[in-house]
Amino acid sequence: MSVAPPSRACCRAKRGSALVIVLLFVILLTALTVAFLARSLTAVKVSASSSGETKASLLANSAGDIIIGDMKQEIIAGSAPNAGTAVWPIYIPATNNPAATPPVSPTMIPFQNGIPTSGTAIPNMTSRSVSPSNTGGAASYVPYNASYYTASQTPPNRAATDASALNPTFSTTAPYTTSKVNSSRPSLNGRYISPAQWNSHYLIPRDPTKDAAGSTSADSTPVPSFVPPDWVIVTRGGAKSVAWSSGSGGLNDPTLSNANYAVGRYAYTIYNEGGLLDMNVAGYPADTTAGGPNGLTTTQISKKGSLALADLTQLTAGATSITQAQVNSIVGWRNYASSQLTASNGSYPNFNFTAATASNWLTNFVMGNTNGFLQVVSSTTPPTDQAFLSRQQLITLTQSLGMSPDFLQYMGTFSRALEQPSYNPDPNRPMILTTGGAPPAYTSADSYAGNNDVEGGDASANPSLLTKRAPGSWPTLRYDGTAAVSGEPLIKEKFPLSWLSMVTYNATAAKTATDPIYRRFGISRSNPYGPWTYNHGAAKILTLTQVASVKREPDFAELLKAVIVSGSLGKAGPNLHNNQYNYQYVEDYSVDTQVIQIMANLIDQQDADSYPTVITINNNTVYGVEDLPYFYRYHLMSVVDKLPKESASPFSNKLTQTFTAKSTDTTTGTLSGPSKAVNYLTGATQAATWTLTNTAPGTIQGLKQTTLTDPGEVTLLYIPDLWNPHDPNTALATGAANRPTQFRLYAATDDPIGSTAPYPSGGTPPWQVGAESEMVGSGDKYDGSTPPNLIVAGLTRIIPEKDDPRVSPARHRRRPRLL
Repeated sequence: MSVAPPSRACCRAKRGSALVIVLLFVILLTALTVAFLARSLTAVKVSASSSGETKASLLANSAGDIIIGDMKQEIIAGSAPNAGTAVWPIYIPATNNPAATPPVSPTMIPFQNGIPTSGTAIPNMTSRSVSPSNTGGAASYVPYNASYYTASQTPPNRAATDASALNPTFSTTAPYTTSKVNSSRPSLNGRYISPAQWNSHYLIPRDPTKDAAGSTSADSTPVPSFVPPDWVIVTRGGAKSVAWSSGSGGLNDPTLSNANYAVGRYAYTIYNEGGLLDMNVAGYPADTTAGGPNGLTTTQISKKGSLALADLTQLTAGATSITQAQVNSIVGWRNYASSQLTASNGSYPNFNFTAATASNWLTNFVMGNTNGFLQVVSSTTPPTDQAFLSRQQLITLTQSLGMSPDFLQYMGTFSRALEQPSYNPDPNRPMILTTGGAPPAYTSADSYAGNNDVEGGDASANPSLLTKRAPGSWPTLRYDGTAAVSGEPLIKEKFPLSWLSMVTYNATAAKTATDPIYRRFGISRSNPYGPWTYNHGAAKILTLTQVASVKREPDFAELLKAVIVSGSLGKAGPNLHNNQYNYQYVEDYSVDTQVIQIMANLIDQQDADSYPTVITINNNTVYGVEDLPYFYRYHLMSVVDKLPKESASPFSNKLTQTFTAKSTDTTTGTLSGPSKAVNYLTGATQAATWTLTNTAPGTIQGLKQTTLTDPGEVTLLYIPDLWNPHDPNTALATGAANRPTQFRLYAATDDPIGSTAPYPSGGTPPWQVGAESEMVGSGDKYDGSTPPNLIVAGLTRIIPEKDDPRVSPARHRRRPRLL
C-alpha cells in the first residue's frame, strides 16, 4: 500500500516547537547566569563587608590592647621598682611627697588628661585621647609630672597633632570644633562622632539646656564642658602621634615606602566606674508607702552591711527621685527566684512584694550569698534570677520603667571581683620600741617598758602581702580547690567573713589539715564543752613567711596578725611588781593574745548565740564579747563590825605637862609616860608629840595608854558593778536555748595574816575570785602551781558557756569554775 508523505503544515509545527524549547533553554541559561552574577556580586559585597568588619574588629582589639598597655606602663612609671619577679611582678605606688602629712601617692589613681578645667565637672571621667597640640583648650593636654613619674618609663601620647588643635573653639552645630584631629569634626566622607554619641552610655551629666534635670527624654547630649576625644591615627608604622597632613608622605599617600600611610584610626575616653552603684546588687524591696507592712522592715533595712541594702530612692536628678515602685520592678526582674515570687506577686514591671517575699530576698540573695554576687541564684522552675550582662541592657530596662537617664551616671553593671588583697604597711606606722637587746623577763620591773613581744619584728609581722609568694608542691589544695603555683601570691583571694559562722558554740574540730574549722582558723577541740585551743603547727601565730614555708594558706588569725599594725597591739606597761607576777601584764605584752582576742570578738559578733567563744593560746585564755553582763569595776567599802576594847577608860588617867613659851618661840616636847598612839595591827606604840607656836605659857594634856584587850573587827567589801555594753533595746536574736540563764559569783579568801608564808613564794593566794556558770571544765580552781595570769579574767569577766549534760545540777553547784 502506498503511504502519503507528511504534510507541509505538520513540519512547520514541529519546527516551531523546537524553537520554543530552545528559547526556553536560552532564558533559563540567562536566568542562571544573571543569578550567578548577582550572587557573585553579593558574595563580593559580603566578603568586602566581612573583610571590613574583620579589619575594624582587629583595629578595635588592637586599640584596646594599646590603651590597656599604656595604662600598665603608666603604673610602672609611677611605682617603685618591681618588688616581685618577671612572671609575678609587684608594683607599689611610690610615695612621691613624703614630706606631706600624711604622705601622698598621686600615682595611686590613673593619670588625668584632657579633663575639663572649667564648667560642669564630669566625676566619672578619668582621661581621653587628647592631641599634644591642644595646650590652650578647655580640656587641654597635660604632660606627665616628672616629680611623680619616671620620664623614661611613661607611655607616649599617641593622638595626632595639628596646628588647629592648639586652641580649638567649639559650638553647638556641625562642625562642632575647629580642630581637625577631633573626632567630632566631619571627615572628608562626612563621618564624625557627635558629643551625644560619645555620651550614649549616659556616664556624663546631660546638658540641662537641652532637657531639664530629671527628664525622661533619651537625648544624651553631654554638658558643654565635655570635649570629645581626638583621633589616634594607626599608620603602617604603628599607633603613634603623627602630623595631620596629606599629599606626598602624608596620611593618604599609599606609596609602599610611606610609613605614615593611615590604615585606621581610633579615639577613646576612660571612665572610672569603681564608685558607681552596681545594679546587679543595689536596691531592695520595700513598701511603696513609707512605713507600710509590705517589704523589708525598718530593722532589716538598718543592717547596712551590703550594697544590696543601698536605698536607691535617695538618688535625685533635679526635683525627680527614683520611686520605690521602680526599685521593686528592678529587684523583681533581677531576683525573682531569690524572692520566691509567684504569679500572685504580679509580673514585670508591676511586682508586689510582701513581708515574706522580701524576707526571702534578704535571706537568699544577701545573707546567704557566698560568691560575692558573681553568680545568680538558680531555680528549678523559671523564671530564675537574672543579671545585667551589659550597660546597654541596664539602659534598656531603665527606659522601660520610665526612669530619667540622669540616674545612669550613678549606676554601673560591673561584677564584684574577689580581688586579691594588696595591703602594704605604711613605712611611717608606729613601730615597737626596742631596748637594744633581748627583752627582759616579764617578772622584771623594767620589762618591755611599754612595748610587746614583737619587738624588732615589725617587718616580718606586718609585711607587704604581695611580696609573700607561694612555694610549689603544696600537700593540699587552696581553699577554692585549685593547686598552688610556685611564685604566685600566697594570698590570692580575700578571706570570706561568712566562714566565721563555722565556729558555733557547739562545734568541734579535729587538728587535721582536712578539718574546715582547723584549716581556716587554726583552732581545735574534741568536745563542745571545753575551750578551743589555737595551735596551727605551733603554740603561736605564724608570720606569713613561716606560713609559706609550711606550704599552706594562712588562717584567719595569721591574716589578722599580718594586717593589724603590731605597734598598735599589746602595749604593755612596765611590770612594777618587781620579781612578781602582774596579772594584766602577761596579757598586754602578748601580740598573739591580742590577735586571738580580736578573732574571738569577730566570731561572737556575727553568731546568733550568746555563748562567748573561749580560745586558749600558749596558756593564755581569751573570751569573745557577747550580749551579756560583764564586770565593769569594783567599789571598796569597809564596815566596822566591832570597836577596839581597852582594859580601862583612857580618860581615867591623864598625863599633863606644863611649859613656858614666848610669843615668838616654837616649843616642842613629848608627853611623859606612854602615849595613846597605838598600831592595833602590830601592837606597837608611838610617843605622842606636841608643837606650840606663838602661844602663852600653859598646860597640855595627853591620854595614858591602856591595855588593848580586843582589837575590834572591820569587814572589807568588794562591791562589783555589772554592765552590759550592748544596746538594751536590741531584741534577742535567739531564744534562751542558745543563751546562758544562770550565773553565780563567788569570792573566797584565807586569813592574810595567818598564812605560814607570804604569797607567791608560799601559802595560797589571799583572794580567789571567780564566777560559776552552766559549765564545768578543767582548771576549776587555781592551785598556785602556774603563774596567776590564768585567773586574771576572774577580775574582769563572767564566763557563761554551754550546759554539760554529763554533770548533774548538784555537781554543778559544788564545782565553781575559776575565772
